[in-house]
Amino acid sequence: MKTKEFVVEKIIALLNEIDVDGETMEYIVNEVAMGDQIFKQYIVRMSETDLSVMLNERETALNSIANKYHFISSCGDLFIDDYGNVLPQSDLSDWLLDIGKVDVEELIHYFQLNGFDGLDDGDVLNFGYWDKNGEYHKPDITWRIETFHNQNFTTEKVNEVIEKSKEWIKKYRTI
Repeated sequence: MKTKEFVVEKIIALLNEIDVDGETMEYIVNEVAMGDQIFKQYIVRMSETDLSVMLNERETALNSIANKYHFISSCGDLFIDDYGNVLPQSDLSDWLLDIGKVDVEELIHYFQLNGFDGLDDGDVLNFGYWDKNGEYHKPDITWRIETFHNQNFTTEKVNEVIEKSKEWIKKYRTI
């Protein structure tokens, strides 16, 4: 049986062999649901200077229209960045006020299962989220079955996508 270290070295060699670029590596990290973990580890090890530079870059990015996604609800308008952070221009009421962070990784996974590219604007029922206390709230599965899916899919294919989505959530999210 091969050791974990051996497999890791083989993976690194393969990545070096294909001369992996940043977008591909980000995709790989997100596919194994490690984006948040790596980010936290990186932040903890950063120097104050590097952290200051990163925060300035974040501020610039947050002010850029290209990084904003808009979700609508009868309870307001929610704007998030690429990482699921709620942006200040959001106009929220009721339960939307409890959203701490949108689960962008899961939403992108669900979009991909439906054959859609990337992330797009939509309804607040489309996504799961963490509330401000850190508790995870799953996406509304009924909404996904009845409304939020690829309209070209058969009922059987929609159910298959829903099951894959549920499996992903069960595997990668504490509920």
